[in-house]
Amino acid sequence: MKIAIWTDHHGYELGQEIIKILEKMNISYIYAGARNSEDKESNSLYVEYATQDVLDEKILAIIISGNWIGINMQANKVEGIRASLCSNFNQVRWGREDENMNVLCIASWEEEYLETSKLVKTFIETEYKRS
Repeated sequence: MKIAIWTDHHGYELGQEIIKILEKMNISYIYAGARNSEDKESNSLYVEYATQDVLDEKILAIIISGNWIGINMQANKVEGIRASLCSNFNQVRWGREDENMNVLCIASWEEEYLETSKLVKTFIETEYKRS
């Protein structure tokens, strides 16, 4: 399994935390986005790269931004992308099981409320159940 990860400068630190979680789970990843928390040149173009990876390689993606609302809307404009902003593991589980969500969106400004490890593991381990 492989996961595509994109962050803007607001989501960089949380993105690095998620990379460590993936490494502990022995999950490979493709990283595109901010080079550090000051890198304001990363922009929504990278969302196109992440969503294209999802479609080309048939993988999942995690995209982290500040409030994530605009990026979420942009990702969902891409045919075949089913992105959702989730802040708890039930939302992630329902998104994967019921809607076949392939892009998990996380708002880094809400990270104090997140159980990041649980969100990521739920996203990766939950299968689509409806047909």
